[in-house]
Amino acid sequence: MAGGVFRPGTHVGYTLDRTDKVWSLDLSKHQARLSADAAAARANAKQAGVEFTTVAAFQHPDKLRLVHALNERTRQDIPTTVPVVPESFESWVARSDPPGRPQDRWWLALDGHVPVAMSFLVFPQVRGNVWTGYTCSHPDYRGRGLARGIKLQTLAQAIELGVPFVRTDNDSENAAMLHINETLGYEPMPGFSTYQKRVSK
Repeated sequence: MAGGVFRPGTHVGYTLDRTDKVWSLDLSKHQARLSADAAAARANAKQAGVEFTTVAAFQHPDKLRLVHALNERTRQDIPTTVPVVPESFESWVARSDPPGRPQDRWWLALDGHVPVAMSFLVFPQVRGNVWTGYTCSHPDYRGRGLARGIKLQTLAQAIELGVPFVRTDNDSENAAMLHINETLGYEPMPGFSTYQKRVSK
């Protein structure tokens, strides 16, 4: 106990590594605004030459390789303590179509045939909470509202599916995503922390 804050494991050498903030968005409460914002974001993107669509609707023979390239590039920007290890296309494909993430609920922003932003929710198969699985935009396209816009498509779709709440978590140093969550109306929940201990021979 340090300064009134419980820090588990510190008495045996663990130190605080990272802290994640957890949020919940009431889709019933914000339904009208979120749906309108999603439509406006889609229209604004179209005017700028960017199309919002799903992986299922994306007609390109190498679409998964293109999505994998975006995933690999943007994962490098997630705040982390340890290096982000590159994942091969084959490994990524093997886990890219789980039951909780159907391709018709996996949203992309396309500049021509190139994915430049994406977002998807993870749906429980039986019961539980719906969570945002990942949201990103390519560094060359940041500052244009695409990450927020593509995330809005997932939320508008969730509203249509009757989902009452969506949760998300982000590293406490991921200022851009934390700002998006705040503007969308997410409310903070208790978060979680990770601890590390260096083990030597």
